[in-house]
Amino acid sequence: MKTINNFFLKGSLLVIGLFSMGITLLITSILVWMIADAGLTLNLKIGSFLGLLVGFFVVSMTYLARESMKFWAFSDTVEKMVDDTTTAEQIDSIFNNEFQTLRKLSGGGPHTVKLTEIFTIMKTKKYYILYPPVSTKIGL
Repeated sequence: MKTINNFFLKGSLLVIGLFSMGITLLITSILVWMIADAGLTLNLKIGSFLGLLVGFFVVSMTYLARESMKFWAFSDTVEKMVDDTTTAEQIDSIFNNEFQTLRKLSGGGPHTVKLTEIFTIMKTKKYYILYPPVSTKIGL
C-alpha cells in the first residue's frame, strides 16, 4: 500500500494519467470484446474514450488532493504562529501575509471552516490584547 500511496503523492501527474488511461483502456477493451464480440477497432475506440475520461478524473483528483494537503499543512503552521503571538502588530502581520496565502490555497468546504476558525482566533486574541479585561471583583 505504501508504494501505491507514494505513487499518487509523489509521482508525476503525466505518469499517473498515462497509467490510469492504459489500465482503463485494457480493461474496457477486454470487457467490450467479451460482451459484444465487436471488432478490434471498436474495442479500442471505446476503451480509448473511457481511458481518457478516467485518466482526466484520476489526474484531477490527485492534483486536488495534493493541494488540499498543502492547505492543511500550512493551516497548522499559521495556527501555531497565531498561538505564539503576543502583540497586535504580529497578528496584523500574520493576517496580511500568511493568512492571505492560506486563503489562496483554500478550496472551499472544510477549508472555509478552518479559515473562519483561524480568523476568529486572531480577531479574539487581538481584541483581548488591545482591550484587556478589567477585574470585576470588589476589594473588601
